Amino acid sequence: MNNNYAYDYLNNKINLNFICKVSSSFVDNKSYCSGVLIYPNIVATANHCLEYFKEDYYVQFPFGKNKKVKKVVHSFENSDVVFLELETAEEKIVPIKIFHDNLDVGSEVIVAGYGLSKNAYDLKFSFAQIIKSESSLLLWNSDQGYELTIGDSGSALLCCFNGKLRLCGINYAFAINEKIGYSASLKTIPDDFRVLFDSFGSDEYLYPNKDSEEEKY
Repeated sequence: MNNNYAYDYLNNKINLNFICKVSSSFVDNKSYCSGVLIYPNIVATANHCLEYFKEDYYVQFPFGKNKKVKKVVHSFENSDVVFLELETAEEKIVPIKIFHDNLDVGSEVIVAGYGLSKNAYDLKFSFAQIIKSESSLLLWNSDQGYELTIGDSGSALLCCFNGKLRLCGINYAFAINEKIGYSASLKTIPDDFRVLFDSFGSDEYLYPNKDSEEEKY
């Protein structure tokens, strides 16, 4: 297990190592989208990201080597989400659990991803708020410094469940001037995938307490 932490917010360590870069190559260590490890050898990302990759495509986790994508194992109808199977499983980082319930309007969430990144350690994140919640679509607003850029597709929308981080959506579109993001909800994943992913998802990822400097993660 990788015990490095991507961020230390108000002295609360936030482990976001399950978020990876996605690219057709990593020339100059540059990525074009983000992805999220949801099973030892499966990454979720935005489907439209694959349109930009004319060659083979890869993922890269923090502090790790590039991993080649073997194939697409599932794509959603009417949703910009795709599951990618890796040629080799990720052994050092455990997958994040998926949130299967409704998110209420006003719920606090975390947006986290790489965007057009050139550095393996410049993962960015920000707190945001749900402003629209539907079965397959989540809209969020962030006025807390998350700089929306081209390449943020495939980044993670994370929520809190009993003090733990959960993946509730995959971001795929942005109204940059309004600081609004569009995220595909993962509520509608097929039951066979749901059971499979739940069996490997980890509770080690703790949701940060941004209002207190007392609690240390």
